[in-house]
Amino acid sequence: ALPSRGALLLDGLFGLVLPLALIAWLNIVNTDPMTGDYSRVLVLLPALYLGYRYGWRGAAVSITLIGLTLAPIHIGHWDAPNARATTHMLFALGGMAALLLGAAMDAQRDSNMQVAMRNLELRDASVALRDAAQRNLRMEEEQLRRIATEIHDELGQNLTAVHTRIKLAADRLNAAP
Repeated sequence: ALPSRGALLLDGLFGLVLPLALIAWLNIVNTDPMTGDYSRVLVLLPALYLGYRYGWRGAAVSITLIGLTLAPIHIGHWDAPNARATTHMLFALGGMAALLLGAAMDAQRDSNMQVAMRNLELRDASVALRDAAQRNLRMEEEQLRRIATEIHDELGQNLTAVHTRIKLAADRLNAAP
């Protein structure tokens, strides 16, 4: 199950603090434009993480928070003529990647839940099948016992009756002149 919306918002806020602090620090200590371009990529990492952890909702929250945070930031000495366009394109590309990752994670979670439910159904069916097989075996053994008892009792009675008649016939033969 997904964590709560409050946890998502907190993760989003705290996940952006470190990358944005790093961008601010690099803005202060470094004047190389390439460092600025590469450091802006760090802001997309929380979007990918939240997309992975919370699905498309996490990606949407993180992209919104990043957009609201980056929009007013102007990094003066890193700006090349197309730095703003480059940043926005990178942000759009990263945002789309985070949304796609989030949608894929939602689909995977749904699939995992369906597999887990099917496994429970199969386990229940297996238990029911085992119980039915055991009942059938007990019934078969009981039927065999009943047949064996009937055969034993009936055969014993018939043999006793035959033995008695033979003995009576032999007694009559011996008694006859």
